[in-house]
Amino acid sequence: MSTAKSNFLLIESCLKCGHRADGLFCKLPTSSLHRLLAAREAKVYARGALICQQGGAAHGVYVLCTGKAQISATTPEGHTLVVGEVAPGEIIGVSAVLGGTPYKTTVEVTEQCQLNYVSREEFLDMAQNDPDIGSGVVLQILHDCTAAQPELSLRTEEGTVSEKLVRLLGQWTKHPLHVLKRKRTETPIRVRATVSEIAHLVGGTEEEVDTTLREFQKKKWLRIDGTTWLVKTAISK
Repeated sequence: MSTAKSNFLLIESCLKCGHRADGLFCKLPTSSLHRLLAAREAKVYARGALICQQGGAAHGVYVLCTGKAQISATTPEGHTLVVGEVAPGEIIGVSAVLGGTPYKTTVEVTEQCQLNYVSREEFLDMAQNDPDIGSGVVLQILHDCTAAQPELSLRTEEGTVSEKLVRLLGQWTKHPLHVLKRKRTETPIRVRATVSEIAHLVGGTEEEVDTTLREFQKKKWLRIDGTTWLVKTAISK
């Protein structure tokens, strides 16, 4: 893991961060934020950098301040699946650090970002002795479980490939892209998963997924523009 040297503007203090009000882990009292600031090491990562790798030793956690990162997981069969994105104010690696296990997922930077790194020892001490930080940790764990698990469980659910794809799109639209111009009847999402990865998620073949996606586009349920997919609101509910 390497840091990037650029003119990137570093956020020096959590107290002055514009994402604090919305961040899952950042809605902390001033005293807790001061404790976090004292323990953190600010780092800047370039696009493509790996923050942590699945199976790697969990030496600490990372709080995303700015930028974007993508979460992926490799199944026992060797399939790599994109299971979510990290938003500013979220913690990366918390479950592994708390459980004393290797990192459960791989997190890759998709847009240059700043992260605050906190060592395992410092983080465990804060989580145990600061009730507000402990509560933030619980919220992050609950978020991680509800964000990734539904996608991974679709494979074993009953239904056709078409029905599972509708459910998958519905799950992805819970985290829409924020774009200035879009139709009210469409929800924009970012999809970096390949047809092969989607097929594995829904328990179908690449041909079945490709055919179904074409049918959705023909029926105007879905528009695909590179990694930006626009889902008709009616099928995302």
